[in-house]
Amino acid sequence: MPQRPYDERLLRQAFKVARRARDAGEHPFGSLLADKDGNVLREQLNGYKSGGGDRTA
Repeated sequence: MPQRPYDERLLRQAFKVARRARDAGEHPFGSLLADKDGNVLREQLNGYKSGGGDRTA
């Protein structure tokens, strides 16, 4: 797959989202949803809480 000019920018932004999750006391995971032009449509911190509860419910 060819690399697009914005791939590295999106990867770095995903790392920032993961750091925010870590700083909030969650596991250090995050995700981005981007369109074909590299515009971020959504970002989400980790959905797991160690205290229990299911955020997807």
